[in-house]
Amino acid sequence: MALLGRRAPSALRRRLGTHCGDTKTADRYVDGLAPKEFKRLAASVGRRLQKEHPMSSRAIAKEADANSDGVVTREELQQWWKRRAPTLLAVSAAAATGPPTRDQLMKLGLVAAVPCFTFGFLDNAIMLVCGEAIEGSLGVKFGLSAMACAAMGNVVADTTGQVSGGTVDTMLRPVLPAPRLSEAQRASRAASLTHAVGGAVGIFVGCVFGSFPLLFYEERQDDDDGGVA
Repeated sequence: MALLGRRAPSALRRRLGTHCGDTKTADRYVDGLAPKEFKRLAASVGRRLQKEHPMSSRAIAKEADANSDGVVTREELQQWWKRRAPTLLAVSAAAATGPPTRDQLMKLGLVAAVPCFTFGFLDNAIMLVCGEAIEGSLGVKFGLSAMACAAMGNVVADTTGQVSGGTVDTMLRPVLPAPRLSEAQRASRAASLTHAVGGAVGIFVGCVFGSFPLLFYEERQDDDDGGVA
């Protein structure tokens, strides 16, 4: 049964055909499967059903509306569920064990990028502003080097970025699209790579935008030079 996730060879097909000749025999065969074998078989059946019978919300409403009056009643929905529950459960099993879809990965990357963008933006912006302020006050008073002032500004920036990043993440989580990954999908290589790349891109872009205080430092330096002259 380990080969059920791939294309089954002819011997395995004959074996399945022998055990699934009728409904009762098929039920007994499925009941005798180990949990892992059953999950593989359910996922394979679900993928085929999803391919042969794609379902949309409009198609579901049309099929459930038995009297075609444009309104799906509770009784009609219950009858539709009784007919379609095995199919839907098999499709759900296939979706849970299958690889993440492109849409799921896009949403996962966005969810990973947003808090990292916030952290990168605040980290760079606050470090530059605080570093400049510390250099102009404590640096002049105590003779601190520019690197020491920058390090002190970075302490303030990292602390603020960490706290605010979590706050923004909490505020935006209900708004951001949820990837809705199963445990198997979340543990997949594609999901891990997407999460890492999304976070890296988010913090890179945030740091770039957070460098905007440098635009004002050049003008301030020009003004200082003019005053000295």
